[in-house]
Amino acid sequence: SQISFYVAKIGEAQTVKLITNLLFYSGTVTSGECLALAQEAGIPLQWMWENTRGTKANSIAVEQFIPFLFDGSYDNSCTLEIGHKDMNLTCDLADELKVLLPLGRIVRDHYDETIRRYNSQDGHIIVCKITEQDNNISMKIPNFFAPSKYGVNPNFIRTNEMVTDQWGRFKPKLPSRYNSQPFTPNPNQ
Repeated sequence: SQISFYVAKIGEAQTVKLITNLLFYSGTVTSGECLALAQEAGIPLQWMWENTRGTKANSIAVEQFIPFLFDGSYDNSCTLEIGHKDMNLTCDLADELKVLLPLGRIVRDHYDETIRRYNSQDGHIIVCKITEQDNNISMKIPNFFAPSKYGVNPNFIRTNEMVTDQWGRFKPKLPSRYNSQPFTPNPNQ
């Protein structure tokens, strides 16, 4: 990333890390559930992803990690085991600080269930596979691969062309193959 901020020396600022992880992990689980709703309502997943990225609902979970759900790799850069550990540490911290964390505990429970069902070394986005499995659906998009070497295409090379989004963030430009097909939701969608 081109933008960073100093919090503390390595090994310190665990609370800050756990808070940012909770935001990411809860966003990942919620994104998977929202996409399941979209798919079952007949809204194309790639269209939903592209259009969500242009709204205030965009997050790093949506923009950079949901593509690993679409390609079925579930992201090879980080394991389920790490997400599970972090969610347990977050809930432990909440207990220590006597902070109620109802949503955080739901997310932690989701990670607990995921690690019971799948290999702890699977990619961390596999937390969305529970939504697929429980609803007897697949959110894998045929011939889609995440724009990252951590997806199904380990030879993916990111473009050097950069763009600035509507919020002023500087990031790699996605190739046109990631543009969705035209779609207009009907009144029931």
